[in-house]
Amino acid sequence: MNRKLLSNDDLNYLSSLLATSLPLGNCLELLKTKRNEKLVDKIRNELHSGQLAEEIFKSYLPKGIKSYLLPLLRRMSFKDSLALGLMFEKRHLTLKKSFVSKVSYPCLLLVFAIVGLLAFDVFGLDSIISVLEMFNSDLGIYATFRIVYRIAVVMLFSLLVAIFLLVFYFSHKKRQVLAYLFISKHFPDSLIHILFCQEFISLFLICTRKGYKTKDTLELLKGLDNMPIIAFLAFHMDESLMAGNSLKDASIQPYFDTSLARFIKIGAYSLDYEEMLASYVELANKRIDKAVATTSLIVQIMVYAFIGILIAVVYQILFLPMKALTTF
Repeated sequence: MNRKLLSNDDLNYLSSLLATSLPLGNCLELLKTKRNEKLVDKIRNELHSGQLAEEIFKSYLPKGIKSYLLPLLRRMSFKDSLALGLMFEKRHLTLKKSFVSKVSYPCLLLVFAIVGLLAFDVFGLDSIISVLEMFNSDLGIYATFRIVYRIAVVMLFSLLVAIFLLVFYFSHKKRQVLAYLFISKHFPDSLIHILFCQEFISLFLICTRKGYKTKDTLELLKGLDNMPIIAFLAFHMDESLMAGNSLKDASIQPYFDTSLARFIKIGAYSLDYEEMLASYVELANKRIDKAVATTSLIVQIMVYAFIGILIAVVYQILFLPMKALTTF
């Protein structure tokens, strides 16, 4: 039986109440509504029994916020972990919503097109060709088209299966880091490279704007088990800084977007790193949006073109028996 969880709205309200320095028990009493009354009473009873808030809330948190909160609790209080974890989760949900809205249509179009083309190859194309053979029609180019079409469909379907297998394979955290290392080495400044660097700097800015120092921020990001590539970038940034390098020199590593170092260099002259890092995030977002839009457009054009060619060829094939009848 699944345990009922606190909603993100409940947690945001709780975080706001905790920020007023009220005791947790009082905050929970103010949080209580008809919808969550039994759940809040259960949490309060567990608190009164002497259990730690960190241990209690682990059982009542949504999966998203829990993935941030648990690593943060190793380094800070429950109140601070909740506030920072909610900010991380809010950014993640915003990015996810934006990304899904941009790629959902072309991805679904590609998947359904491949499945439809495969179904037509299995159930439709051979039947049409068989009808033509009954009329002793000269198949000629259409027989060749069947072969080419079948090869193309098999290749597209194989590509789709390969993508799903790769997604499944790289769901393992260690493999994600290895894949990122490979991309950093062979495809610097690629979309994946820019995406993760932008995400790293965005989380870095969230922490620094909350008043955390650079060292503390990197320690927090290094502990994000749910974001292995972000933790990897924070680790190498921290190692370089600990070796005595400046922030600009620490960012000149193959793991980071090359434009990041330029922004940090300008920030050193203007003495406002935060503003320049925010400008980098803004520029990176524009580059990512442009790349995603271009890729989506290419996918849509390819699918529409392939389907258009198929319809034109099938239209011609269907008229061949009529042409054959006119010869009698």
